[in-house]
Amino acid sequence: MDFPFTLDIPLLKANSAEEVELNAIFNNRILEIDEDTGVQVEVAINFAASNKDDAIRITKPMTIYGKNAIIWKDLNMVGAFVTPKDDLLRDFVRRSINENKPKADAVDRSLLTAMTMFNIFGAHGINYVVDPNSPYSELTESTVDYVQFSRETLKLKSGDCDDLSVLLSASLENLGIETAILDVPGHLLMMFNTGLAENERHLISLDDELLVIRDGKVWIPVEATMIGQSFSEAWTEGAHKYQKYSKENKLQTVVLNKAWDSFKPVTLSPAVYTVSLPEKQRVEPMVQWETTILLEKSLDRLVKPYRALVSMDENNVRARLQVAIIYAKYGLYDAANREFDDILSIDADNSAVYNNRGNIYFTQKDYERAIEDYSYAEKLSANDAGIKMNISMANYQLGNLQLASSKYVEADMIDETVKNKYSGYIKLLSK
Repeated sequence: MDFPFTLDIPLLKANSAEEVELNAIFNNRILEIDEDTGVQVEVAINFAASNKDDAIRITKPMTIYGKNAIIWKDLNMVGAFVTPKDDLLRDFVRRSINENKPKADAVDRSLLTAMTMFNIFGAHGINYVVDPNSPYSELTESTVDYVQFSRETLKLKSGDCDDLSVLLSASLENLGIETAILDVPGHLLMMFNTGLAENERHLISLDDELLVIRDGKVWIPVEATMIGQSFSEAWTEGAHKYQKYSKENKLQTVVLNKAWDSFKPVTLSPAVYTVSLPEKQRVEPMVQWETTILLEKSLDRLVKPYRALVSMDENNVRARLQVAIIYAKYGLYDAANREFDDILSIDADNSAVYNNRGNIYFTQKDYERAIEDYSYAEKLSANDAGIKMNISMANYQLGNLQLASSKYVEADMIDETVKNKYSGYIKLLSK
């Protein structure tokens, strides 16, 4: 204790009692205490009675708990453990997200960032482990619990529900994404603010049960204990818990920005250790797979009208083709090819399928396979100038300039607008 705490009681009448709160004043060295430590505390009372000054001094034992101690009587106290400006956490989060964040324009930025961070922690090897001494499910408001700071969880690579929720919240807060801690019976999880308005929720998912609307914004709950598993499953589980306990009026929400008004994040000393980033080859396949899932959810709003048409007429090839083209446009090539296969099972000689599948191969720079599909499409639709131009451009990429030129000539004879539509390419071809 750096300075004594003093409190004045102006008047205490005879035979009366007054309860006052005595607060100890410490500096940041208190955070160097890792273990519970017993100390002696002296309370001095100076008073005047019958016009005489007097004093009483009382010495009592007291326990100073380690820096990780918390009592859940006031849930806002968890805000002190969410330290987005911690140097070790900041370096880990910024470097890892810069190395691994994918590009997917159709997916909300905050959602993409949260998914990537979740999978980075999974690749880092972080696991959920129940605290054997004080599992959250058995705590009362007066029980002393222990919460790890994010730097400690990164180092230990394990934590219980409160540790992992704090880690994910602190990391996203460092990246400018607002977060909240969710308290449900016997458990903690978290959620983050996408920043999207309620009327834009369809940009994330058409399933309202997966989303939380708070103050007019779309939030996404995440079960942090599922780090190491699928982010989509953690999202689904988090949403399930939120909806269940919200309906039962058994859910409490601690928005970190508000919690910090009362319990500011502690300032930790510079870390004396470092934490290595997970290898990119471990992170990349996890992020790519999850990005595909998020893209499909995001594109549901675009394909839904065409799905409705197919549900009324399963032989509606035009609607099926539009679904495939949407998937291909946003890079979901496997999903697009599945749709193409379904169309071919109905209409085996659909030239548009072969032409669009050739476009996928062209985008992937597999020009030989693109030419195979374009050529088959040409057999089915010999007078389609667009198909001939596709064959021309694929051959140009392979250096087959004579064939590229001849296909352009054929296309121009069918459609005179080709010159204007492909003017840039034609200039390259004529050099």
